[in-house]
Amino acid sequence: MPFIAAGAFILGLVIAYLLFARSANNRANQYQDDLKAAKSLLDDAQKEREQLKQELADCQYKMKELEKDLRHAQK
Repeated sequence: MPFIAAGAFILGLVIAYLLFARSANNRANQYQDDLKAAKSLLDDAQKEREQLKQELADCQYKMKELEKDLRHAQK
């Protein structure tokens, strides 16, 4: 009788693992993949932002230089 109870308990643990833990592990792996993809997108967006900030600074510098040239041309 104790062997049957122990066997049923072990079988219950295996079934519980297959039903709950395995699907949870699969979902966790999927979430990890999604997180990696989101981090990659974030890194790309930050690189693009830095590039746009540099372009803005370059354009502002050019605009100031053109304003100086315009002032000298008006004199």
